[in-house]
Amino acid sequence: MAITKIMCMKSAEYGNVAAHLKHSIAYICNETKTENGSLVGGINCLPDFAYEQMIGTKEMFGQTGGRQ
Repeated sequence: MAITKIMCMKSAEYGNVAAHLKHSIAYICNETKTENGSLVGGINCLPDFAYEQMIGTKEMFGQTGGRQ
């Protein structure tokens, strides 16, 4: 059974504004909870490069600040 979780991902007040995004992806890809990563996947988004791809998309659309 699939379980989804909504996480609060507010932008940081200083430093890396997408730190919450990076921590959320690390939590989602936790190998101890996902049978060594076999339960992690995506469509047009590789789990190993998800953070970089999401940041690239945000930069492409000019949405680097505010809500993550």
